[in-house]
Amino acid sequence: MSVNEVLARVGEIRARMELAPMRALAPVPAAVATARTGQVPDASFQATLENVQNQALAGTVPVAPTNPLSFYPGAGYLAHDADLGTKMATQAVQYVGTPYVAGGNSPSTGWDCAAMTEWVAEQHGVKIPPVSWEQIKVGEQIGSLSEARVGDLVFFHEPSGHRHDPSPLKVNHVGLYLGDGKMVEAANPSAGTRISDVDVNKLVGIRRLAGPVVA
Repeated sequence: MSVNEVLARVGEIRARMELAPMRALAPVPAAVATARTGQVPDASFQATLENVQNQALAGTVPVAPTNPLSFYPGAGYLAHDADLGTKMATQAVQYVGTPYVAGGNSPSTGWDCAAMTEWVAEQHGVKIPPVSWEQIKVGEQIGSLSEARVGDLVFFHEPSGHRHDPSPLKVNHVGLYLGDGKMVEAANPSAGTRISDVDVNKLVGIRRLAGPVVA
């Protein structure tokens, strides 16, 4: 029995419990289930339903997770916005010329590299950490630049940059991939937000964010 079917059964049971006094929930007879569905339920179906009923009475009914993908890894549990990367890239390039400000967090105040990617992602319903060495832990890992798509996050180790990342990658810069070897980045105080080439010699990781759940 699928997760969605179990959760649907839970919803039905809860509705009945709210409308009637608390009492033992009678097992659903096989004959009734057959009349409703036209199919004879197997033993596993009956056992699953009885287990859900018992949990309902005990107050331990499982509920749908806030973020299903954190409970059920992999694609297919819920549909996500497949156009997230394109939307993020389209928006980010509109802010080319925005000043680089260390610790800034929006186009109105200026921003640093990770603040730019964080802000753009948040505009599309995706929350990511505010620093590059934590952002690289989010989303799907992409193996090479040849596999990257528009809107993927590209991470770098700049030898002259800060040393805050304790991992062997020493991540200290992030940009947003635009395709064809280009990216948009909040580069530094002199260059600001710009479109530039991806420096493959400094590239240490690529991540693809999952878009928000769509109906």
